[in-house]
Amino acid sequence: MENAVNQKSVISVRWIKTPSMMAKLNNDGSCRDEQCGGEGLIKDNQGNFIFAYSFNLGQGTSNMPSASTLLCGLKCCANNGINLVWGEIDSLVLIKCIKRDWKPPWKIAKEIQQNQNLVEENGFNISHCFREANKLADKLASFSASCRITCIIIIIFFNGKGRR
Repeated sequence: MENAVNQKSVISVRWIKTPSMMAKLNNDGSCRDEQCGGEGLIKDNQGNFIFAYSFNLGQGTSNMPSASTLLCGLKCCANNGINLVWGEIDSLVLIKCIKRDWKPPWKIAKEIQQNQNLVEENGFNISHCFREANKLADKLASFSASCRITCIIIIIFFNGKGRR
C-alpha cells in the first residue's frame, strides 16, 4: 500500500442567524447514568433570548430526551404565537425521523409523531446542527439530566430594547 495520507477537513461551526422575523429554537437532550434531561432556548434573529426551558425527564434512553425536548420547544412556540421558527438539534436520527426519511425507534414513535404534526401544521423548519454550534443547550441539558428538580421554565420576552 502506498503512503496513506490522512486528510482532514475543516468545517466552520457557528450559530447561524435566522432571517428577519424568524426565531431560532436550539435544544438538546442528555442522558447520564440512565437519568435524562432536556433544555431548549429560543432566540430572535439577533440572538436575543425569547424564552428558555429545562427539565429532568427521569429514566430513559439517548433519543428520548432529544425528542421530548424538541416537542416541548415546538409546543411553546406554537402556544405563544411564535410562528416563524427554525429549530436546530444535534441529533441527526431525530431530524431524519421527523422529516420522514427514517422510521423512528419504537420507544419514541409517539414523540416523533407529535413533533411531525407540529412541524407540518405550523410550517416550522428543523435542521441538524453540530454539537459545537449548540453548546449552551448542550451544557444545560447535561445539567438538567443530573438535576433533581422536575421542571424549570424561564420565560423571558424581549423586544430588543427591554422586557415587554
